[in-house]
Amino acid sequence: DRYTSYSAGASWRLAPGSAVFGRISRGARANADRLLFTPFVRADGTAVPGLSADRITQLEAGWKWRSGNYLLNVTAFHTETQEQANFEATTQRLISQDYEARGIEVEALAAWGDFTLSGNFTWTDAEIVSGAFDGRTPRRQPDLLYTLTPTWRKGRVTIGGNFVGITDSFAQDGNVLKMPGYLQVNAFAEARVTDALTVSLNVNNLTDEFAITEAEDGTLNANGLIRARPINPRTTSLTLRYAFQGDR
Repeated sequence: DRYTSYSAGASWRLAPGSAVFGRISRGARANADRLLFTPFVRADGTAVPGLSADRITQLEAGWKWRSGNYLLNVTAFHTETQEQANFEATTQRLISQDYEARGIEVEALAAWGDFTLSGNFTWTDAEIVSGAFDGRTPRRQPDLLYTLTPTWRKGRVTIGGNFVGITDSFAQDGNVLKMPGYLQVNAFAEARVTDALTVSLNVNNLTDEFAITEAEDGTLNANGLIRARPINPRTTSLTLRYAFQGDR
């Protein structure tokens, strides 16, 4: 299929360090090889007209502010997307439905001396607007996703953490089974022993949180089990990096 993509935006400076902006974008995503498992492929190997690509339209507007060591960005968005002729092998389900999502993104940063705190959160109100699940919430779509990263730097030493959290989300579009929200805590430290030698320590999932990111089943099976993918358990890595003179 042929289609036209475009993106246009504008910004207006309100004052030093403050501006508002807006943007409209339209494009498409080509359907992948799963299209071959659907009845929408013709004998010559081409897709039925209109089904080889999914259209995406997005509107966004926001405000940006910066003053000294402080930064704040706020963006409101509205997105319309399609998912046509997509075959899911695990559930043997043919997916053809449209989606709408609206929400707010906030990004902030503040620095006080050697300490920096940055974070962001995205609130999303998403909905399926066609097909058998019209009016329901898309699977694996939390209402709120947020991160927070405190960092302390002193001379050659950097120490920090990273908090990543999401709220509850539905396992499948039928909105029967929910996956609990979770908070993942990560930690890191780095020390430049010399100009050439750096030692870093990273610990992902410091609290060894058990959390599910996606599940194939929309309801519990007869044995009370579901097929799901959890986040990695606690993992720790220690890295030594030596930069030769040509790399510095």
